[in-house]
Amino acid sequence: LLVAYIPPAQTGSITVDMAAMGGRVRARWFDPTSGDYLGAGNGLANTGQRVFTPPGINSGGQTDWVLVLDLATLRNRNRPLRWRPLSSEPFKPR
Repeated sequence: LLVAYIPPAQTGSITVDMAAMGGRVRARWFDPTSGDYLGAGNGLANTGQRVFTPPGINSGGQTDWVLVLDLATLRNRNRPLRWRPLSSEPFKPR
């Protein structure tokens, strides 16, 4: 599992060393203001470097995102890329 927070001050793309992962990778962007996930790739090779570009403005009107990389497995391959938490309230850090 690799999780990278991209703050609003970060502009442009980020580069990830995919060799840090232990197999094929599923990549998702997590919107911290809504709890939604947006797909960024599935079955990605765990070799070399890969550039990820944040999707732009999130649902809260900001540009912060969380890149989540985990192993692409049969179990998660068919799960929806968008997910909404049980609460309809936006996430508020403490």
